[in-house]
Amino acid sequence: MWAKRTEAEMVEQRRRQKRGRLLISLLFAVFIGVFLSFTFGYKTGRGLYFDPLDKIMPRLPAAFVFTAVAALVIYKWGGSKTPVSVLCPKCEITKLEDGQNQCACGCNFEKMDEMKWLP
Repeated sequence: MWAKRTEAEMVEQRRRQKRGRLLISLLFAVFIGVFLSFTFGYKTGRGLYFDPLDKIMPRLPAAFVFTAVAALVIYKWGGSKTPVSVLCPKCEITKLEDGQNQCACGCNFEKMDEMKWLP
């Protein structure tokens, strides 16, 4: 059975989603920064090699700034743009939000994020 979430539950869910997006963006940005710091090196006949440590150290401040900017961009604009799922609490029909707010049974559709499953 589906039931509407309380305001406190919705706030907690949004907080968890925000924390997850922040963690993913930071990890991805740090990976990119470390990768660029260590491999933005010289090329020989056999491919790309890692730079020695004395060449990497001066790059770290710029890599830190790049990583911070990349994390901010990924966090702000990197979210998925998936359509919102809606649910009829009475007959439990689900669909993607299309502007039609009323189900065939006469009940109004609710956003799936605002509902929870009760066994």
